[in-house]
Amino acid sequence: MSDTTSTKGGRGYKTLAIRLDDDVHAQLQVIARLQETSIAAEIQQAIEAHLETKRSDPELSNRAQAVLDDIEREAEARQKAISELFTPTATKATRAKKTTS
Repeated sequence: MSDTTSTKGGRGYKTLAIRLDDDVHAQLQVIARLQETSIAAEIQQAIEAHLETKRSDPELSNRAQAVLDDIEREAEARQKAISELFTPTATKATRAKKTTS
């Protein structure tokens, strides 16, 4: 599958090349002709319906929330590491004295 990025009216979109079995292509072609649309329009409608189904899937939603939680924890750990790395040396020396006392 190839993938290119374009913009149209300030809105980005991707152009994808997909492989379809001959029989699937033939069926899509018939549907598109009967609906007076294009194969691309039929594929877009199918993708939109699939995404809507996934948006209402509670299991997928829970998995997404777990990923967001992991990202937040990782970001906090990185922020702490950067903060500690660039804390003035005098403050670090004071902390070292407290831990060795």
